[in-house]
Amino acid sequence: MDQGRQKWIFNRSGMKNVRRIIAVLLVLLLSLTQLASAVAEQEEDPSEEPAEYVARIYICTRFTFPFSTGHAWVYIENLTDRTLQVGLYELPPEEGVSIGSYGITREGFGVYYNVESFYCNTHAYRRIWSLQEDITQEDLDTLNEGKLKRNYWGIITYNCMGFAFSVWNAVARPFLVPLLFPILGFLQILMHGGEVGVVDMTDPGPDRVYRVRGKREEMHLEQVSYWSLHFPIG
Repeated sequence: MDQGRQKWIFNRSGMKNVRRIIAVLLVLLLSLTQLASAVAEQEEDPSEEPAEYVARIYICTRFTFPFSTGHAWVYIENLTDRTLQVGLYELPPEEGVSIGSYGITREGFGVYYNVESFYCNTHAYRRIWSLQEDITQEDLDTLNEGKLKRNYWGIITYNCMGFAFSVWNAVARPFLVPLLFPILGFLQILMHGGEVGVVDMTDPGPDRVYRVRGKREEMHLEQVSYWSLHFPIG
């Protein structure tokens, strides 16, 4: 058998194995999300009174080729006529704030506010897929005292998807499994009816884009530099 035919057979066999692995991962992913959603539905109390919603949370994702790159974040929109405290950010009425985590940046790793909103309004980010759910003041308090009090990034354990999906899962449904690659996050959002182009993000301008500095009680916002904004952070 000549070398060309051997190489063709090897490549064909390798592609079949890749497809098998992807298929197995998708089946496991679907099973995990369905199980988590079923558990969440059992925990809900149908006798509760209708909730008063103060904000709307979106889980957003975009990915580029190769599928190992991309980004995920949350966007929170104020539905009231008063200012809401969202993490470290004071959110005016009828506006929204994006919150995401980054690793390899000019400003340093950690949590950022309004980076994605800025890029969406300057057309650096296109084709945003999202799910959305309305949340109460109690839900918002849960985030403010929990997930939004963390300023951390880890390439495997707590990357952009790990951060965004954990924030979403704390107050919204369906449950999303925070896996490593953006393509797997996109597929979950797609499976649960996510759509493209739904979220309309407030333009914060360059003066309202921040990164989180410090830990725990010393956490505070610091404006992101002009240099970083015009040479994208992530």
